[in-house]
Amino acid sequence: MVTGQPAALIQSIVVATDFSERSEQAETYALALAQKFGATVVFVHAIEAILGLQEDDGSEEFVEFYARLTSRARLDLQGRVVQATERGISARYHVEVGQRWQIVLERAEAEDADLVVIGRRSYREHESVPLGTTSQRVYFASHRPVLIVPFDNGPNPTS
Repeated sequence: MVTGQPAALIQSIVVATDFSERSEQAETYALALAQKFGATVVFVHAIEAILGLQEDDGSEEFVEFYARLTSRARLDLQGRVVQATERGISARYHVEVGQRWQIVLERAEAEDADLVVIGRRSYREHESVPLGTTSQRVYFASHRPVLIVPFDNGPNPTS
């Protein structure tokens, strides 16, 4: 039951990460919000399949490749969970192979997340779409509030 109090509105935050600088900025926002509201953070990392999952399921090389990537991601995320815990933030992680945007949304549903936080690429005037494919798909397909954190990579060279 939502009481209208901010602490009751945000109890669970899913933050998408691909370990890039833009994801780290999104993580910074998610952790600050979690600390402020006493929310749990769930770090989600999706490993995009090189081929369609049906096409590369049977290949032992692909299975080993995804297992290595999954293992590395889990190690990295375990470290992030420890760092969050040291700040007094409840945190856990989820790693899965598949389409990034779908995994983020599925995890948000599974966690009953009150907020999804995701980074996006910086806008450049020559780009036709200011959002990245993953952040754009998450934003438009989500049934939950989405915070899109822009990547601040310093001053705009055109300003």
